[in-house]
Amino acid sequence: MKLSHTISTSSETLTLALTIKEKKIVEGFLEPIRKFEKQSIGPVLAQNIMICATLYCGMSEGEIMKQTIIEASKFVMAKFSHLGVSEIKDAFQMAAANEFEDVNMTSYYGQMSIATLGDILDAYTKHRNKTIAKYLELKDKAQKQYDKEVEKEERNNAARQKIKTDIEAAIISIQQGVQYWPTWQDVPVHYAETAVAEGWLEVSPEFKKMIWEESKELAKRQLIETAQDLSNFAEAKKAKHLLMQNIESQIISEPAKRIYAKRLIFEYIKQHEI
Repeated sequence: MKLSHTISTSSETLTLALTIKEKKIVEGFLEPIRKFEKQSIGPVLAQNIMICATLYCGMSEGEIMKQTIIEASKFVMAKFSHLGVSEIKDAFQMAAANEFEDVNMTSYYGQMSIATLGDILDAYTKHRNKTIAKYLELKDKAQKQYDKEVEKEERNNAARQKIKTDIEAAIISIQQGVQYWPTWQDVPVHYAETAVAEGWLEVSPEFKKMIWEESKELAKRQLIETAQDLSNFAEAKKAKHLLMQNIESQIISEPAKRIYAKRLIFEYIKQHEI
């Protein structure tokens, strides 16, 4: 698993949990007015306020509008810089649709005072707070999930590295006349799957087949011995049942798979013996 993919997945999951309107609010939250230099954001903000004053308040162009827009821009940057520029228009749209209980747009028709702007943006801020709280909660959950996946990946990487290190150490040991794992039974059962998947074992299909056939015979022999050992009746009964399955249905027993996993590593290492 690639960590970059995990980040992308978490972000996509978070985004999918939001409606279109909520996404627009989050966009404003992430790109607030205060994030930008006044010189660059000022003209854009003024343009947006002017459009809203004209479309939603019916304000006419002129010197009064010009002065109002200038003061309104300063007011927004001072008191509502937590909003995104695009949210100004959204706030007026919602007010015009009577979505705010404390705002009546008809009482403002023909004018757009600072008080008007304050009422609308204050009502909008209270509305958006619920969305921001939802977004932050989703973000927190996504971050925790990401942290878990990162931690899991780090553990898996450490485990894979240990397997690689142990196999390399076993090869060096046998070349020095010492068995790293004295018998195949001592090899950890989960090593083979990872080693084969990572390409750490350079073995031919014929070699694998040989080890597999030998492992099946060993497993069968072990089952026969256990089935005949009546000192542990429960284990003997279980072994007999597995043996019958193997004979009658050709079911590959779990013991055979475990033996194969251990012996594949063990016999591969023995090939490096000097």
